[in-house]
Amino acid sequence: MYNFNGDILYENIKTMCELKNTTITALEREVGLSVPSISKWKDGNPTIQKILLVANALGVSIEYLLTSNIHETRNLTEMFLESVYVKTDTRQLAWEKNNTNALIQIKSRPYIRENLLYMADTSYDDDLIVYSTKIGEKELYCSHFIIVNDFMDEELHTYHESWHVDIRHEDILEELDDGALAQKIFDKLTDISYYEPRRNSLNQFMTDFISAK
Repeated sequence: MYNFNGDILYENIKTMCELKNTTITALEREVGLSVPSISKWKDGNPTIQKILLVANALGVSIEYLLTSNIHETRNLTEMFLESVYVKTDTRQLAWEKNNTNALIQIKSRPYIRENLLYMADTSYDDDLIVYSTKIGEKELYCSHFIIVNDFMDEELHTYHESWHVDIRHEDILEELDDGALAQKIFDKLTDISYYEPRRNSLNQFMTDFISAK
């Protein structure tokens, strides 16, 4: 059961403001809160609506502000990926599935390259899905890699499954996460892309209907 802790919430907001080179006062003015409101949250119990305003402005989720010890870990990678998730959920980031260049980049990772070479002479098969997006001049990849044995019987047997988030900057591919956050982002991308073909086909249908003589 979750117990609200105003001190953790306040310290997390304070740390996020420091990392974004802003102040709590500036944040309060940005989201339309009276000054000083957030400092009073240490001893009070703010509404979810007010916390949501702050979370959205900081680019993280409410859960992240309420339960993470950002002020202790100051893990920039974790905060960055949490922000990526939020921006993905709100469709502020445009992702592309299985872009040719993205697939080449991820297949070049030593771990995946070695497994692909190994499986070429075995009964195992693989499935690699890569979503890619651009943030400024950097490219971000979220991938799901699975190895299965489909020759034992009619059922597929998973030998290995992993999720990864990689970033390419200055022509260097660097892994940011291969755990829960990577899977969380991938699951959101899968959920979003599931509806995209239907939406596109519906848009095309309506366009054709309007254009028909």
